[in-house]
Amino acid sequence: RMLIRSSDGGQSWSDPMPVPFFSPREPALLSDNRILYVAGDGLVVGAFISSDDGMTWERVSELPTTAGEAHAVEAANGAIVAHVREKETVPSGGRMQYTTQTRSKDGGRTWSTPQKVADGYPSHLIRRSNGALVMTYGMRIAPFGIRGRISADHGQSWSEEFILTDDGPTWDLGYPSTAELPDGRLVTVWYEVPEGERNAVIRQAMWTLE
Repeated sequence: RMLIRSSDGGQSWSDPMPVPFFSPREPALLSDNRILYVAGDGLVVGAFISSDDGMTWERVSELPTTAGEAHAVEAANGAIVAHVREKETVPSGGRMQYTTQTRSKDGGRTWSTPQKVADGYPSHLIRRSNGALVMTYGMRIAPFGIRGRISADHGQSWSEEFILTDDGPTWDLGYPSTAELPDGRLVTVWYEVPEGERNAVIRQAMWTLE
């Protein structure tokens, strides 16, 4: 639960500062220049906002989800779209995992009823320069790999799932992060453990959307 800051473009970094949350994902910069972190605190997923570039944080709400790994982005219409890795106990005693979505129209203070949006997890969200949202996530059900979906209506609905890769040797992969390049191409990186190996590798896919 530590955070470090850079005020010179990443050339130097501050000492670690304690924060009231943890997350494998990056925060979201809001249109009013505040920073939003939708992340866990060990018990729940909360929406944390900083008005001083990450020096201090205020928890403004609790999301109506389980305490899974989360990520959020501000859509072009101002809504905040959050995805959470959910775990659900099934009658056999095992656990089923998937990604749910909840949206906020008031800056993260209240949230909609969560809806399942993908069988994979955990999801990473970006808003493209054209306003479309893109989610990418790991699929730990064969064929193993990285999948994605697109939303053209600010996260109210999502496209059919598309496959970035389906050649994962085992289920031990995922946590993709995606960025849009200046020329409109998308780049996604994720971890993957090769078959028979103990250590993971980092893979990358460069791709485009029509």
